[in-house]
Amino acid sequence: RKSLREFPNYQMSNILFCIEKWVDGKPEIGFSSSIYGIIETFQQSINGWNIHSIFLDESSVTYKKHIDEALLSYCSSYKIDCVVMSLLGGSPMNPSPSALAKIKSQGIKLCVIWPDTPINNFDPNIDLHVSVDHPRSNFHDNLFKSSNHISLWMPQNTNYFFEEKDKTIDVSFVGSIDGYRDRSFLLNYLKERLPEVQIRGGQRRESLSNSQFS
Repeated sequence: RKSLREFPNYQMSNILFCIEKWVDGKPEIGFSSSIYGIIETFQQSINGWNIHSIFLDESSVTYKKHIDEALLSYCSSYKIDCVVMSLLGGSPMNPSPSALAKIKSQGIKLCVIWPDTPINNFDPNIDLHVSVDHPRSNFHDNLFKSSNHISLWMPQNTNYFFEEKDKTIDVSFVGSIDGYRDRSFLLNYLKERLPEVQIRGGQRRESLSNSQFS
């Protein structure tokens, strides 16, 4: 994999992350994994770039303003080169297509990071779609994907994950179970044959912190 500095057009960049601050945009559930999984991981990987962040749900919940206003103002004030977004499903708190079009007209690149495949939004203003579930199956392989779509593993902050020699749990599942019949079936099957497996309900059920989740 090439370093970004190996490309001839590389230059110092101002990157703005426009993501959700809380799980499902709800402060009572806790902080979103996008903060440590996307912003903090990017900070660990890239040196010399100016990294900015604004939160689409905080803008709505705390400041009672739609993110469009803050996003357009921020891009102009800080000469942003690229906006990286993580959106909240079909939430009205997301940036509007008209705001994205205005940002794109300023020569700013737009990237959306999706937690699942397939992608539900093919806004022509988006330069790059990134799915971070990276499934490998005939079903996913045959899904339509635009030419500006790539699949990657979810980035992880090394401050929360440890070397194998330091681990205290051999087998675990931490995540949502409600609404996933396949997960419930497989986890029950696993629990019967491996009673010591650790199963936790994730952020929505148990409000686990990022460090507990890892």
